[in-house]
Amino acid sequence: MIYRKKESKESPFQKEILRNLLLVFVCEAAEIFLKSSKVEVHTTRNEEITDAFFNLLLRPIKISNKTTFYADRLNVSTKHLIQAVKLTTGKSPGVFINEKISDDAKLLLADNRLSISHISEKLGFSETSSFSKFFKKQTGLSPSQFREQL
Repeated sequence: MIYRKKESKESPFQKEILRNLLLVFVCEAAEIFLKSSKVEVHTTRNEEITDAFFNLLLRPIKISNKTTFYADRLNVSTKHLIQAVKLTTGKSPGVFINEKISDDAKLLLADNRLSISHISEKLGFSETSSFSKFFKKQTGLSPSQFREQL
């Protein structure tokens, strides 16, 4: 049919007709291909572990700054978790944990009613000074400097 339309030059819309016929052909071929082949998604064990790690990390539970906390909950060794996340993302779990804690700290610091010591405790730091050092290392600002900029 496409060949016949190509050979006949009687319509002023010849190019448009051919283009649409070709599009129909391609769509039909794609539909046949999709029906005949089952597309399987292959995820590796490392990808599964990494997904589970991120699901845990993003839950609104008391977070931990320890990779072992997450490894224990995923029933894998700390070493295995580190390898899986690093192979999948190129970064260690600690980097993501620190980013999450830093992001949570920024949100909490936006609320002036919360003291910095309360925020540090809420984020799992035993000492306010530890939290302040962590936050400054992550953001380049102390918690109080960050608050002043808001």
